[in-house]
Amino acid sequence: MKNLIIGIGNLILGDDAVGPLIVRELQKSLFQHRHNFDFKENYSVGLDFLDEIRNYKRVMIIDSLNDDNYNPGSCIELKPEELEYAVNRRFLTSHGLNLPVLWEFGEKIGLNLPHECIIFGVVTKENFSFNENLSDDIRSSFHSITDTIRKKASAWI
Repeated sequence: MKNLIIGIGNLILGDDAVGPLIVRELQKSLFQHRHNFDFKENYSVGLDFLDEIRNYKRVMIIDSLNDDNYNPGSCIELKPEELEYAVNRRFLTSHGLNLPVLWEFGEKIGLNLPHECIIFGVVTKENFSFNENLSDDIRSSFHSITDTIRKKASAWI
């Protein structure tokens, strides 16, 4: 079974695009290991998200996160057991259903969900305005965040 790296976000909502944009960079830099990974972008986090992630050994999820406790451009790593934090911080909810609800639903209906999941939340100030550009905060930390996630993915090779 392969591993999946999936970025969640909307490409026309400014910093909300950070998930898919990081996935595109990772796809380039991990190209030589493409037999170990699939790379996907998801724009809605609806029920289709469960179909996107099922039948993978492990999954890394990258999305924007609004959290006043961290500086914009920070990257927070979460495990599924910490998803209550995500619900309390409005993480992964701007696209449709939130991840904890989807994950629980997938388990209840017996989907073959990944055995390991790592979630990377990239802290943004505001990601709901129509704009195709990343903010200065996200742009300046983009490569270091991508490198952090690439190193974590390399452990799965």
